Amino acid sequence: MRRKGFISNHYGFTLIEIIAVLIILGILAAVAVPRYLDMTDDAHEKAVEGAIAASITNYNLAFSSYLLKNETVPTQLAGFILGDATHNVTIEGDLGDFDATYSYTSPNITINITTGPAWFADFLANNADKCKRDITAGW
Repeated sequence: MRRKGFISNHYGFTLIEIIAVLIILGILAAVAVPRYLDMTDDAHEKAVEGAIAASITNYNLAFSSYLLKNETVPTQLAGFILGDATHNVTIEGDLGDFDATYSYTSPNITINITTGPAWFADFLANNADKCKRDITAGW
C-alpha cells in the first residue's frame, strides 16, 4: 500500500555522503598546501639563480667586449665600469626584475643581486648567501 505524496525515487546526497566528501577534500587540502608553499620557495630560489646566471653572462660579455676592443685583459673594475678611464666597457646591471652590482677583490669578481620583485626583500633577509656569487676575474 502506497501513501499519497510519498516519493519513491530520492534525488540528492545523504548527510553521510556529504561529510565523507568534505573529509576527503580536507585531507587533500592538508597535503596540497604545504607542497604548494614549498614550490613557491623553490621558484623564488630558481628566479634568483637565474638572475645570478644573467649577471655572470653580462660580466662575460663585457669582459669579451673589452678584450676584443683593446686586445688585452682589463685590470680593474669600478662599479659597472670594467677597465680604466680611457679603455673601458660598461657591465649591464639591470636584469629585468632584478638588479646586480659587481665588485672586484683579487682574484674574484663578486656579484650581488640587490633588488628584485616584492617578495625579494624577505628572500634576501633570509638567504643573503644565495644572492651573492664569486667568480674568477679572468685577469
